[in-house]
Amino acid sequence: DYCEINVCSNGGTCVTGAGAPFICICPDGYTGDTCNDTEAGDVFSEYICKCQDGFDGVHCQN
Repeated sequence: DYCEINVCSNGGTCVTGAGAPFICICPDGYTGDTCNDTEAGDVFSEYICKCQDGFDGVHCQN
């Protein structure tokens, strides 16, 4: 079971089944088979925002 060792990076959630050995559900800002790629656009890999209570998102915009 791939998900026992959690092959997903950057906080991704591993799910088995769905026609593939596993899939990763990636958090905002990450993409790719194992959440190793940053999304194009206004996402920067040089920093990570630490959001105050009540805010979330890559830049704490929500």
